Amino acid sequence: MRHPISALAILLLALPVSAQMQSASSSTQSMPSAPSPRQQVTLPNPKHDEPIVSTTVGFTYLQTDLTNVNGGKAGYLMGWYGIPQLNLTKHIGVLADFTNFYNWHAHAGENVHGFTGGPVYMFPMKHMTPFVFAEGGAVRDSMQGTVNWSPAVVGGAGLNYKLTRALAFQLVPGEYVATHLSNGNWQSNFNAKAGIVLNMYGNR
Repeated sequence: MRHPISALAILLLALPVSAQMQSASSSTQSMPSAPSPRQQVTLPNPKHDEPIVSTTVGFTYLQTDLTNVNGGKAGYLMGWYGIPQLNLTKHIGVLADFTNFYNWHAHAGENVHGFTGGPVYMFPMKHMTPFVFAEGGAVRDSMQGTVNWSPAVVGGAGLNYKLTRALAFQLVPGEYVATHLSNGNWQSNFNAKAGIVLNMYGNR
């Protein structure tokens, strides 16, 4: 009889311990888990490396009648120019070119105004953007009360050197300008430009 009584005593002692262990296990499972830290979402930077719109103003030099179609010697004109430009993509844009030339050296009272526009193709780099362009339009020549309008075709190449994010220096060392004169001849002219570019950025 001693062995059944001992087994019964051990069983009675083990029941409270087992109940406490089950209670602790259930309380542990019912506790809410600590929330995981939120993942940070990196938003894209809205800034673009290339401008959407730009405006250029500067000095321009025009060497006229290079092929001597008028029978006289070539002359030169100096003045200023302004170019608003809209970039459709990173490489392709459209521009309007407004130029004003004055015949100061001959004191002839000659003013030449150019109104041209067309596409421009750009090659963007880290610090500079070379470009080529082609334009069409008209040239107004006024001298001593006589005004002549001539169709014009323009083509050339240049580069914009970045000074800051908003400003750049523009150099157009070679620009060919062909004007169709009233006598039916095409006059060949050479133009060079240097100016300051104001760049404006935005979401494309």
